[in-house]
Amino acid sequence: AYSGPLYPYLVGMICVPAALSLLLEIGSCITGKTVLPIRFLFTALLVIFACVSIHASVIFSLGVLIAPYLVYLVYRLGRDRLSSHLDSMGLCLAVVSILLIAAVWLICFKLPFLSSTVNFFWPKVSTVHQGIIDVLTLAFMTDSAQVLLSIFMLFGAVDAIRSKENRWLIVSFCFSGFLFIVSHCTDLPIKNVLTGFWYTDWGRIAPIAVIAAIPIATHGLSILITRLASHCFHPGFEIGFRNQVSTNICWLLGVNCIIALILFYPSFSLKGCADITTGFGYVDSLARDTFDSSKINFLDSAEQNFLKTVAQITSGNDIIINLPDDGSFFAYGLYGLNTYYKGTQVQFADNESETSKEIRYGLNDIANNLDLQERLRKLNARYILLLDEGGARDEEHPFYLYYDPTDWSGLLSIKEDTPGFTLLLSEGDMRLYQIDSVAYE
Repeated sequence: AYSGPLYPYLVGMICVPAALSLLLEIGSCITGKTVLPIRFLFTALLVIFACVSIHASVIFSLGVLIAPYLVYLVYRLGRDRLSSHLDSMGLCLAVVSILLIAAVWLICFKLPFLSSTVNFFWPKVSTVHQGIIDVLTLAFMTDSAQVLLSIFMLFGAVDAIRSKENRWLIVSFCFSGFLFIVSHCTDLPIKNVLTGFWYTDWGRIAPIAVIAAIPIATHGLSILITRLASHCFHPGFEIGFRNQVSTNICWLLGVNCIIALILFYPSFSLKGCADITTGFGYVDSLARDTFDSSKINFLDSAEQNFLKTVAQITSGNDIIINLPDDGSFFAYGLYGLNTYYKGTQVQFADNESETSKEIRYGLNDIANNLDLQERLRKLNARYILLLDEGGARDEEHPFYLYYDPTDWSGLLSIKEDTPGFTLLLSEGDMRLYQIDSVAYE
């Protein structure tokens, strides 16, 4: 929600852990010299195909996460099967595999059908040193550092470094964190090469690092609980409940409940000290700010009452031309108004009609545009709805996401004395106009 609706990408990223687990299982079969079940291979191909089909960026997210494991897998095969447990062959093959991955990356970057994606550019919004802190504290898209999770990650990372089999997890997290810093904190010439597959949007890259962090943090939590339990009970205690002692189970449940409470506790205030924003509290606040129609940001009570009045004046068959970014994109769902624009980001749509473009840029000149008059008659577009006349963006009129008044000059230039329109309803900066050439045909 931070960067607008990214639902296809969200659905695709939900598939990524499944694809990862299947690929890891296949790799385990290869290194263990066991027979690879056909069902694993078929299911893995099916999930990967789903990732590609849902959103093109998802397959690159999967690639960032699995590439370090593939390099490690090649190293293992080279060391154990080709050089009698000598590291030299494994290291050489690992370097070759890294070069091949880089080559595939560059080839994909040059593919014509991805050019509009990889060449999209978001300017930096933070500094590199702040970006490093954000990655280390898992504060990718929030104003709240995830201190407890960071501690879990530290323990998990230390243990993963000691274990050769799990070092690739650290590399996955570090590389995805590096991509986040590049997109969020720099305007380097290679920014598009490194992060263009995600529109250079740090909001799309952050979930990659989060997925990489989950197994590390989980492993760290497991280590912490095991060590604490060993000190509290006996040295032989291990997670897995081999010692089915009721006190041990109760202790584990209690610790996990406390951790869950800390992680999911809402934001709160320490009277006279500070306001504490928790991770869960921030997500809750963000969801309310973005999707709650009662928020003053997009549709305050006065605007809601105005829309109710508009619903009484207009007919359900008559189209109402609106500027969706002023909050009127809620009007159809809340009050049944037959608005022309029922969603935002119209100006970015590849399939936007010529009529829509002419409305956005030239509706104010309808008195002299006979062609547009005829198009509006065919649409049965009888009204113009403006919730924020003038279109100035400020604290009281924030507008939605990518709003640019120059994209809506045809509507924002309409005033009470503009030829071709009759003012039907006015309250504050809210207006409902009638299109005379359609109303009086």
